Amino acid sequence: LKEYSIHPMLHLIGYAMAVFLVCQNGQKIRDQTYDIQDAVYKARWYDNITSTTKDSQLIMLRCQKPLCMDAIPFGIFNFSLLLVIIKTSYSYLTLINKTS
Repeated sequence: LKEYSIHPMLHLIGYAMAVFLVCQNGQKIRDQTYDIQDAVYKARWYDNITSTTKDSQLIMLRCQKPLCMDAIPFGIFNFSLLLVIIKTSYSYLTLINKTS
């Protein structure tokens, strides 16, 4: 068995937790955007006064494109990006293990 230092493992766990938390929060923000649209639609916006009706329509129009946290070179922070990061990391790890 090979002996491994604990410091690289702690760094790996720390980076993995940081990426997970950022991706989880990005996914929550995206999901909440859709929830706002559903809540406004179910609030009987068509029975309100004209200014409130227009505001409700603008909110629903804005919520059709979800708010996202961008990870500029990679895409959008969400669970699909987390899955891509995990798959790529595993591929690199297996490649390094096979070459050494």
